[in-house]
Amino acid sequence: MFKIRLADINAPEIYTSDGKKAWRALTRLILGEYVYIDVDDIYETDPYDRVVAVVYLPYWDDGYALNVNEWLVENGYAYIWDHYNEFNPYEWALWVPL
Repeated sequence: MFKIRLADINAPEIYTSDGKKAWRALTRLILGEYVYIDVDDIYETDPYDRVVAVVYLPYWDDGYALNVNEWLVENGYAYIWDHYNEFNPYEWALWVPL
């Protein structure tokens, strides 16, 4: 088991009311679902040993996957916090073809 640091976004701390809202939204979205994890090729882990990644929720029947990182931003649960890595959050699409 490992922890994931969602690449290039920042959300409120979990002990705040906004942080709890973001955590609940993320949990409702992906709990019990299979996700695809695109791990950063430059820095696989952060200083806290969390895997840095963009997470996708595949909808196989539709042929698309939801970019969970972008979904959190677009729904106001997080904001872009661009770091040096392989990802460019300003070019993310909410839905990507599988």
